[in-house]
Amino acid sequence: MSLIECGPVHTAFPEKLEGGLGGMLDRADAETRDLFSRYLSHSEQIFLEAGQDPEDVTEVFLQALRAPRPALRYFTTERFLPLIQLRFSDPSGCSYVAAAHQAVFGDQAAEGSDGAGAEAGAGEVGTPELGAPLAAPK
Repeated sequence: MSLIECGPVHTAFPEKLEGGLGGMLDRADAETRDLFSRYLSHSEQIFLEAGQDPEDVTEVFLQALRAPRPALRYFTTERFLPLIQLRFSDPSGCSYVAAAHQAVFGDQAAEGSDGAGAEAGAGEVGTPELGAPLAAPK
């Protein structure tokens, strides 16, 4: 069994949601709507910069399926490897959550986080080949 971790993939999913992406927030408080709006802006920017075509992601799946001894993990993009490395280097998950929060919301501190080691490149590993498994944590 292999886990294939994809970044953003261009699909028609957002267009197919009833009421749009913010439709369920009609009754939410102003702060929640603001945070969601900021998250959507960030998400749209990430899709513009790093969105992958489904065909490119399919190639990684095919690589794993064809491998005589497939790796445990495959990644379809290198863009998020520094963030993913935080999941391995900090078992509590605090560094990952703080770094993801910083990437989306920038100036607001993550609730319940001291932010230690949460820089976007903290724990960064070398540049593996696409589709290759991530190096073991140091």
